Amino acid sequence: MSPRGLLEFIVYFLWQAAVGGWDVARRALGPRSLVQPGFVPYCMSLPEGLPRAVFLDTLTLLPGTLSADVKGAEMRMHVIDVDAHSHEQIKELEDRVARLFGVKGDHP
Repeated sequence: MSPRGLLEFIVYFLWQAAVGGWDVARRALGPRSLVQPGFVPYCMSLPEGLPRAVFLDTLTLLPGTLSADVKGAEMRMHVIDVDAHSHEQIKELEDRVARLFGVKGDHP
């Protein structure tokens, strides 16, 4: 594990937790319900073991997402709003975990 990668990951996680928490609160407590929960698929490129476990656990800790089902490299996650879900955001988290552990995924 890279010390610099760990520091960057912690900063990224704290920022995403704050932004995500604000978004979830705004959606849940606002005058109009902006919540359309559902499941979305995602194909992970991280190797099995600790990198994948950290990715899945971090995803679950971030507001508005939950890794719900994993079969091999395929994951289904529950999101607070399927229309606002972005594969790019999840890919960014996966890329950061890959850098943290110094591994490369197999995404094209």
